[in-house]
Amino acid sequence: MEIRYITADLEFDAPTSLDRVVAELEPQVVIHLHDRTGELHSVALGIMVEKSPEESVAHICALLEGLSPPARDAWDQCTRRVVDLAFESGTTPKDVTYTIPAGLVHRLGELGLAIAVTVYRVGFYSGE
Repeated sequence: MEIRYITADLEFDAPTSLDRVVAELEPQVVIHLHDRTGELHSVALGIMVEKSPEESVAHICALLEGLSPPARDAWDQCTRRVVDLAFESGTTPKDVTYTIPAGLVHRLGELGLAIAVTVYRVGFYSGE
């Protein structure tokens, strides 16, 4: 079983409504969570670009950079903003390196996004 990149999720929370952000992103994402618990509004979105971590992150940045001013205002109220890159572990090759270029890291920073990396056990996604 080869080590492989799976997908990216965009997760964010705010003390104010995130409905406008979700509405603008919805045509190009899969909504995993759009909920409110007490005063906290939480969203988790699946990104439908799965070729590489770099392409997924670039796609997320482009989506967020294209938000309307009212949606961007809501985005700016977020207290947590994370791009979670998912990988499935494997036995081959010995190692795999993925690079997020400096320019893309800068874009993430401008959007206030942190990067998380989730590594799933061998077979979790592939069923092997």
